[in-house]
This record gives sequence, structure tokens and C-alpha cells, in this order.
Amino acid sequence: MLEKDPYGMGMPPSFADVLVKPDEEIEIQGIKIKFHHFPGHTPGCSAIQIDKHLFTGDFIFKGTIG
Repeated sequence: MLEKDPYGMGMPPSFADVLVKPDEEIEIQGIKIKFHHFPGHTPGCSAIQIDKHLFTGDFIFKGTIG
């Protein structure tokens, strides 16, 4: 989705500096970062975990669905 404009909104292409695989864990300056892949929500959807914190975007809401 970074490289293309799948919804035709005129977005310029962007390119990732690092490509990660589903559920891959990388380390940047001593910080462990895990990428969780969630197919089915949107193309390329993932959540990023750092320690006990999960960065999810728009698909997890307390007491409901996204």
C-alpha cells in the first residue's frame, strides 16, 4: 500500500526503509520491536509491539470492534 495508491486518492508513492516478515522481531538501539501480521483487516495490516505496549491503529477498541 505504500508504493501504490489503491484507493485512488492521489497519494504519492513511499518506500519502506526496512521490510519485515509477519511476526518478525527486530532490535533497534537495544529496543526489541515485534511486528504482528493481521491479514484480513486491510492489506498489509499489522500491529507493532514494544515491551508490553501494542500499537494497533484502528482495529482494536475497548468493548467493541474496529
